Amino acid sequence: MITYLLHTYDFNLRHARHLVTGLTPDQGVAQPGGLVNHICWTLGHLATATDVAMAELGGEMIIPEATAMKFFPSVPITDGVADYPSIEELMTMLEVGHARVASRVSEATAEQLDARPAIEMVQRRFSRVGDFIHYIMSAHEGVHLGQIADARRAMGLENTDL
Repeated sequence: MITYLLHTYDFNLRHARHLVTGLTPDQGVAQPGGLVNHICWTLGHLATATDVAMAELGGEMIIPEATAMKFFPSVPITDGVADYPSIEELMTMLEVGHARVASRVSEATAEQLDARPAIEMVQRRFSRVGDFIHYIMSAHEGVHLGQIADARRAMGLENTDL
């Protein structure tokens, strides 16, 4: 089953790259039609989620706390280009995070995946690390990639097939 999950995770990353290629800095923070989660916030949120996944898999979090805190739910989202890393920086963070999680999850033991999450925010939603990891690598990314596609549509940009 892990092979299928890793395939989806890789596809999600390629899809993210496809959706943001060629966007300007202003498009990265645009909130058209009342959409709050702009593209830069969404990419940073996905990258931060990889760090949380790594922590739950026993790895080290590498995104500086001040950066990661910009991308948690309930944090005010601004439309200031200077308030966020660039789209390219955020994609690099996401790519690094994906590589780390894919490597770590491939080596995870049944005991690790069946364990109770260590992070309280994760414990509130998931009783097992494996359930959280599966969600983060699949459904969570799908939801947020859909938001990026919606933001593109609301800006009048075409969403081409991957």
